Amino acid sequence: MILKKYSPKEIIVSDDFYYEYLEKLVLDRFLVNKVPSWHLDKDIAIKSLKEHFNIVSLSVLGFTESEPYYISSFLIIDYIKNNLKNLLINIDTININNDSEYMFLDDVTQINLELVKNNNDLTVCYSLYSVLNDCKTPMGKRLLREYILNPLLDIGAINNRLFHVEFFK
Repeated sequence: MILKKYSPKEIIVSDDFYYEYLEKLVLDRFLVNKVPSWHLDKDIAIKSLKEHFNIVSLSVLGFTESEPYYISSFLIIDYIKNNLKNLLINIDTININNDSEYMFLDDVTQINLELVKNNNDLTVCYSLYSVLNDCKTPMGKRLLREYILNPLLDIGAINNRLFHVEFFK
């Protein structure tokens, strides 16, 4: 399940989708923010994104109106606008992660390798994450976790990351 891969603290879904599919699955595992179904309207999402970024075309953000990214982008920005008003000022672009750039590690692999949790008590103690984690900020800790669970496939990107790590030694 994709929710396990990313382990979000909160998910945003339409109320129709929640009641039809997720209600039994998520129970108490995630904080679920339900939005009205009209939030998934293509025209509203496109118009809102264009207004927020003050652009004429979504191609400036790196995707076309035929791609699904604009609806999720709109939902996230709308959520921030309504709940985390101070953070909205800092959002001036959208980055889309391409899953083909990363190695997929399924649940069994993550558990067997003890990447972020150990097999004994399922805590971070004695995991690869706990050994490598010398991060000072929560953001750094999240980034390290993401790097461990999503290893790069491209040698050039790996070398670029190593160069930057070496720079800060």
